[in-house]
Amino acid sequence: MGPVAYSGGRAAVQVVQAALEEKAVSNKQRAAKTPCAPGSGKIHPAGEGGFPPYDFLQQESPREQQRERLLQAIEECRDGWRRRLEAMLYRSDLSLSCRLQELLEHNTDRLHFVMEHQWNGRLQPSAALQIEHGALYGLAEMTFGGQPGETPALLRSVSETERRLASSLLLMLADGLMARILPEAVSGHAGMQAGAPDFIPQTHLAFEISFAGQQLSWMLVLPALTAEEPEALPDPAIEGLSAALNARLPRLTTRLSVPLASFELPLGDVSGLREGDVLPINLLQEVVARAGEQPLLKGRVAERDGRLVFASHGFID
Repeated sequence: MGPVAYSGGRAAVQVVQAALEEKAVSNKQRAAKTPCAPGSGKIHPAGEGGFPPYDFLQQESPREQQRERLLQAIEECRDGWRRRLEAMLYRSDLSLSCRLQELLEHNTDRLHFVMEHQWNGRLQPSAALQIEHGALYGLAEMTFGGQPGETPALLRSVSETERRLASSLLLMLADGLMARILPEAVSGHAGMQAGAPDFIPQTHLAFEISFAGQQLSWMLVLPALTAEEPEALPDPAIEGLSAALNARLPRLTTRLSVPLASFELPLGDVSGLREGDVLPINLLQEVVARAGEQPLLKGRVAERDGRLVFASHGFID
């Protein structure tokens, strides 16, 4: 523990020597027991390997690019989808939610409907609707002015009305998204198929409608939706710039800031501070070194040869 001396109208933190000596003893004991904090971040020992190259020309992956375009397309389509569902299901109190889902839970009871669009010169799957038969039955009941209510166990096959309804729902959702993600794509056929779609899923969209305390949900699955572009030849000038920047990167400097202590003080006490006032403080047990606003390293304050030092535990992942 140490004091803060207040002077010149500004709070200047001064750690008293006696407190430093007391703190140094505990720091030495702690350093001997715990050379690094477990799980505090990965450690990069000095002298191992060269400075890692940085991809200055890095771009988002196709999955990330599609995700960003999709989020914008969903926002543009959401109100239109809700209005069309209200008209289709004869409900004015309907709310619609749509969210990206990273992992799709395995469900063998879902029905599968696949939509095709033509782009890149060929007709190919563009979206798949996955919905449980009970949910589809409830939607079909609502299109005739009924209520889904408690859906009984369905042992019968899917009716033609349900097939048309699911295909129309898929067409509405897929066409809205494709018009914004791949405007050059031409809408094709939508229909039911026996199993899961034969494309690699890249994005899962979970839809849910709520009305009168009830919910019905389904999933829209999308493949990679990208237009083929001619392969660009590497630009020697850009490659040379990237190499030059990487060569200079290890010699650049950055300023690290490490907070040693923090404490709370009532505003009434702050207004009453006078030159020479002393306030008690405690050094932080674990601190974060920052480069600007970016957290960089975890570590602790320690003492070495009579001086306070920052003992790093490693980079922050």
